[in-house]
Amino acid sequence: MSSITKSPSYLIRNSSSYCFRLVIPKDLRPIICKTELRYSLRTGSLSIAKHRARLMASYVHRLFIELRSKKVLFLRNQELNKKTINESLKKYFKKVLEEDEEYRVSIRRIKTLDNIEEETYCFLRTDAMEDLAKCIHKKGEDILKFALEEEVSLDENSLLFKLGALLNNLVNSSDNLQQEEFESIKLSKLIDKYVAEKKRTNAWCERSLKENPKILKILIEVLGDIKASQINHSTMNKFKETLLKLPKKRETNKKYKNKTIKEIIQMDIPDEEKLHITTINKIFDHTSSLFNYAVRHGYMKENYAKGLKLREKNKKDKRQPFTDEDLYKIFHFEDYVNGNFGKPYMYWIPILALMTGARLEELAQLHKEDIKKIDDIWVIDINSNGEKKLKTLASERKVPIHPFLIKELGFIDFIKSVKHDRLFPELRKIEGRYGHYITKWFGRLRKKLNIQENKTFHSFRHTFINTAKQKGINDTKLKEVVGHSVKDITMGHYAKRFKPEILLKDVILKVGLEKHIAHLAKKSL
Repeated sequence: MSSITKSPSYLIRNSSSYCFRLVIPKDLRPIICKTELRYSLRTGSLSIAKHRARLMASYVHRLFIELRSKKVLFLRNQELNKKTINESLKKYFKKVLEEDEEYRVSIRRIKTLDNIEEETYCFLRTDAMEDLAKCIHKKGEDILKFALEEEVSLDENSLLFKLGALLNNLVNSSDNLQQEEFESIKLSKLIDKYVAEKKRTNAWCERSLKENPKILKILIEVLGDIKASQINHSTMNKFKETLLKLPKKRETNKKYKNKTIKEIIQMDIPDEEKLHITTINKIFDHTSSLFNYAVRHGYMKENYAKGLKLREKNKKDKRQPFTDEDLYKIFHFEDYVNGNFGKPYMYWIPILALMTGARLEELAQLHKEDIKKIDDIWVIDINSNGEKKLKTLASERKVPIHPFLIKELGFIDFIKSVKHDRLFPELRKIEGRYGHYITKWFGRLRKKLNIQENKTFHSFRHTFINTAKQKGINDTKLKEVVGHSVKDITMGHYAKRFKPEILLKDVILKVGLEKHIAHLAKKSL
């Protein structure tokens, strides 16, 4: 029968060896279908058990983070995911034990003194050296440490001293080689490692995987492919000063296309052509994340990009909501009035965005099956099924559809007319997004209608949220409709979501934005 000893966390001791033990958090038990994990560490050595347990615990905690980020998905196919998760854990635990054992066997070949002749062992057995002799015979790498702790005097010409010194040098050489590797890693290699980790952990979407490495490589363009250990406050100040002088679109603009950074910063570039502060801050955000990774992995001692972001004036003015005048221009545009849009998304997606506050990509990736009835209420089921992606866990929700869209604009009739699984099959995925074409099309429309630059398609969402706020709509209900997380523990963690009929009555109908599209009745595509 096993008994828990006063051992480090994650360890449990039985009669002959240690086991790894970790209690599964309550919120993840429905996914893993266990209350705790146990796995034999196959050793009676506390130090070895500690090492193996730490590796296992680190992996398990990373898994917990991933499970929480995709909890809803895992719960949908509980049996399959339970099997996959447990197989993954067993495979990793087995790998930890095998690799650790291989490592220790290879070290023992170098460091142990099992081949010392019995006569040598006996020779060492004096009263003063008996324990030291046993230590040598058992584990040679502890010689010098033992001598220091026990205040044993060793002759520099003795076998003991030479063996201890040799082993000590081996360890130091290994440490030095590792330190040299860390200190000599170049920016290009560091970026490759960082990007590989992001890719392996699915931390970036398809678009980010394409864009972010390009942003990071600006570091190399400006500073050169220097060692990470050479980066300091001085180099980062140089980087910042250079960014402030660089122009927009230097890779496509003929004036700058074939010039080096050094040549470009010598040019007289008008302020309006230089990189926007938002762009510069985005570069610093990515650089800071890279340096945080480097610090965590021992490649750098400090994050020298921290605190370098520039203060943006009128930052709150970005992505403003539409005014009534803006909405009049958009929905009285001749194509809307005459129903002449060439593609259905041009008609429906702005209307859906205005009337639901949904994000662009959430609407662009919709499938026909996502439009359904729940308790006799038509809803848009915003989910991450299949290839669909959402911004956060809170983004998964069911948004009631305003009756005006159904009765006056014929939205359900449009759904039935679509001969494809996807609601807007004319939208192709570009750089991981279905909303790419909409962004470009709406940008051209905004310019044509002479609407301010700080208003984008995302302004429909701002308009919905701002209107709801001004009308005093309940914050928790509004957050459920627009897919924002509820911070309150009681409402967000314990309470169930509101029923569609409540969200329809208390949010969708009260916002009252249908007045801006009332003239479109019976003119739907």
